[in-house]
Amino acid sequence: VFISFSAGSSDYPVLDSNIIVRGQGGRGGNGGLGGAGGLGGDGANGGNVLGHWAFAMGQGGRGGQGGDGGHGGGGGGGCGGASVGVFVFNGQGTQPSYATQNTVTGSASGGQGGAGGPSLGSSGTAGSDGYAANVHFN
Repeated sequence: VFISFSAGSSDYPVLDSNIIVRGQGGRGGNGGLGGAGGLGGDGANGGNVLGHWAFAMGQGGRGGQGGDGGHGGGGGGGCGGASVGVFVFNGQGTQPSYATQNTVTGSASGGQGGAGGPSLGSSGTAGSDGYAANVHFN
């Protein structure tokens, strides 16, 4: 059950003698793979020969290739979905006892957080598990 007020309100609706079944929160998505590092740049050409005795001098050697870039980190896992029987948004004042005035069944939990994405660099962290409550006031 979702109860929402567009402006803060202490005038709560009556919710009494109901059977409220909590469902299981969804699992968070896994993080994406870390990207491969970029290729290093080409070395520069060697300098030309200058001077009076150019026939006796050699051209400069080509510079070395730049090193490859590091791998990107893996993406973080998504958080698990919530499992709440009655959720009240933007309520104020004395909160009614919805949990004792109704029968809330199901001991479902919040969804499991997704796994962090793998990477040859730094893997992502796992997402948080979802929140679970019979009644939640926000």
